[in-house]
Amino acid sequence: GFAMVSPGVFRSGFPTRHNAPFLQRLGLRTLVHVHEPPGLVNYDAPLEELISKNGVALVSCGVCGSVEPFVTPEAEEIRKALRVLLDPANHPVLVHNLKGDGTVSVVIGCLRR
Repeated sequence: GFAMVSPGVFRSGFPTRHNAPFLQRLGLRTLVHVHEPPGLVNYDAPLEELISKNGVALVSCGVCGSVEPFVTPEAEEIRKALRVLLDPANHPVLVHNLKGDGTVSVVIGCLRR
């Protein structure tokens, strides 16, 4: 599901065609995909159409979780995500990964801090 974590900032798992009507009503300006490992984002056709029709900006950040000892999230990638989330010109913004947990939680925790 979707959750508002701050005014204009939402988090979720990977959005699908079923979420396109909600995202359309939201007036989404920016999608931030946080991921581990790095990779291309392939949204399904209704989302691709919404993105192109509405000029939604796409930002991809390679943020890993800190599960293993001595493996820490990439600071510059977190800063990149935070710059997008903190700029009201990008709102409303949706930050997501595959499940809506882990790396999204790292970024949202830093935002709240």
